[in-house]
Amino acid sequence: MMMVDPEVFVDSPNRFEPHATQSAVEVVVNTVEKIPEMGVKFEGEEVLLKTSYSARLQDHAQTVIEFGVKLDEIAEIIKEKLKACGYPKAKLTQKFIDVDPGMWRSAGTGLANRQLIYTVVGAYTLEV
Repeated sequence: MMMVDPEVFVDSPNRFEPHATQSAVEVVVNTVEKIPEMGVKFEGEEVLLKTSYSARLQDHAQTVIEFGVKLDEIAEIIKEKLKACGYPKAKLTQKFIDVDPGMWRSAGTGLANRQLIYTVVGAYTLEV
């Protein structure tokens, strides 16, 4: 699995129409679906960004930090897209980021090489 990379986000000039009417939810969904390995889900006013990542058990602390930074970058991209699509007062407020080491698989001998499949969820409140 590759790590979520907001720099891969590309806005196609053929798809973006400045005069097109989109709801804020559609803007968020269209933005997130262009980022590889990232999914979005809505629960009421909450926006849940979700992905998974494979890393070594030893790298847990660094993985938490990296995903905090990556999800903040994605939130900034979403805010910019909302402003560009006619929602200048839209706010995306972070509630929490959960980096949960879930399943594991052996990647050699001993605990040092044990690979974890992290489930990463970032919860944000969307106010338009």
